[in-house]
This record gives sequence, C-alpha cells and structure tokens, in this order.
Amino acid sequence: MNRLIVFKDDFVFVDVTDIAKSLWGKEDLYVVDVDRETEHLIESNYQLKNYLHSGTLRVCIEGGHLPTPSIDWWDDSEKITHEGYIYVRTKDIIK
Repeated sequence: MNRLIVFKDDFVFVDVTDIAKSLWGKEDLYVVDVDRETEHLIESNYQLKNYLHSGTLRVCIEGGHLPTPSIDWWDDSEKITHEGYIYVRTKDIIK
C-alpha cells in the first residue's frame, strides 16, 4: 500500500488513516481529498472520528515538499563516462 500522496505542487502527505487514533494529540492531522487536492486541519477528536467513520477521505500528516532539481545541474555536476554513456551523481542533481 502506497502511503504517499503527492499534490501537483510537489507537496507530500503521508496517509496514516489506519493509525490516526494513536497519533491524535502527538501530530497535526489533516483530512485530505486526493481528487480535489485539498487538505484541512483536524481540530477535534470529534472531527477525527467523523472522518474515520466516513471512509471516503484520508487522514494524513504532512511530509513536506519534494526536492527539486537544480537548474544548472548539468554544468555543475561531476560526469562519468562508461561504455558510451554519460552518468552524473544524484547528489549533484538534487539540492
């Protein structure tokens, strides 16, 4: 089961619906509508119970933004040539 929900703006939520009750009060929980790409902070235990009972929306925690490749990654990266192919290190691309 994939727990990651990635929005178009590269923001990531982690689906914790199955363990949401145990996380209440320890983490900020959000209800996420995957199709509409919307999220709302769950502010009470009553709201949490209603969302879990509905079964249509996911309860998540924030994961943050995905890293974006550097604009000048090709010029700034160390290149390795092997059998006619040019390779670059991932750490040189993602900053």
